[in-house]
Amino acid sequence: MSSESIQHFFYEKALEMWEEIPAKENGSERDVTKTFLRKILNLATGREYEEFKLRLAYHVARNSKDEDDVIKFYRKLVDLAEKVPINKDMNKLRNFIEYLIMSHIAKAKKMM
Repeated sequence: MSSESIQHFFYEKALEMWEEIPAKENGSERDVTKTFLRKILNLATGREYEEFKLRLAYHVARNSKDEDDVIKFYRKLVDLAEKVPINKDMNKLRNFIEYLIMSHIAKAKKMM
């Protein structure tokens, strides 16, 4: 898959993530906010995929209840990371999380 097609894939998947999960500028610890996404990006930096997945699961479990937006987001992100073209490649996964942050900010500000 070319670099351009991977970027297009990331863009489409980032938009799909926000179809069921509201993008909020401010919210509680149980909401998917820009701060939450930046924490996820930090968790993905300098780690192998399995360690990232465990730390992310711990972070989500600590800050959520039942089937709130954070848990829905976690499940979608892990499901996507298990598929091609991310395929547990942490650089690609970090790039995707950066797309999530950009699309989240735009959607929260009603730009998308």
